Amino acid sequence: MAARFAEVRPNDGFDRFASPNWQMVPVGGFKMVFLFDAAGLSIASSNTAVATVRTSSILGVTILTITGVRAGTCQIQVGLGPLFDAVLDVSVKNKRTVRTTFHYVDDGRVQKTARQIADLNDLIIAANRILSPQANIEISRHGAAPLRIAQNLRRVVRFSAHLPGVAARQHEWDIVTSHADRTADFNVFFVKEYEQDRTPLRDDTEAGTLGGSCIFEDNTVDPAGLVLAHELLHHLGVDHTNNRRDLMFDGSPSGSFIPKDHANTANP
Repeated sequence: MAARFAEVRPNDGFDRFASPNWQMVPVGGFKMVFLFDAAGLSIASSNTAVATVRTSSILGVTILTITGVRAGTCQIQVGLGPLFDAVLDVSVKNKRTVRTTFHYVDDGRVQKTARQIADLNDLIIAANRILSPQANIEISRHGAAPLRIAQNLRRVVRFSAHLPGVAARQHEWDIVTSHADRTADFNVFFVKEYEQDRTPLRDDTEAGTLGGSCIFEDNTVDPAGLVLAHELLHHLGVDHTNNRRDLMFDGSPSGSFIPKDHANTANP
């Protein structure tokens, strides 16, 4: 039976669907991976200047500890080349920190978010629990403040500029995002209700991201931390998928898995 790798912990930067399998490792950090059916085989890093590997065993199961030395790519090679029994692609990544300002929208009428600044740190922690172990990306709190908007935003803040026949006054996106903090990498605007299609009174959108800004509604099917992580990856250039296990699944509820391609796009 051929040697094979497996994740020690779910959603910890291991992609078993990639061929070869793939593991993200932070610079200066380490990740652990199971290795099965490799008795008597050699195990080595193809470039110890990028990542090193050491082995241990628990109850007869081999565990690889891969330590990131500097940013780059290499392979963990099992067996003797040129035809190895198994290889694991490794990407060692520097931390990518995204300075984010959070705005709590209130138009003095109906459109007032129920979210509270006091809850923000918990929201950021929840998003980073998804982003950090899989892509070494971290949201940092650059700013947070109430945002009073004098204009009546009505029941639904809407992105509608792409929809023919919809009055320009219904495109409230520009009104809200014009208040973005230009010193931040990413701006999040919390509103009561947000939509971006022809049915603004049907609640089928949780948030939207474009041009460094995100509008994020109060009532989400997915946990708010997951939604924030999803929108942050949009900001970093990742598109939707049709796989429900993925963080970037185009629908709700979604999973929290970040595959190799998405991690490498968001944090190259």
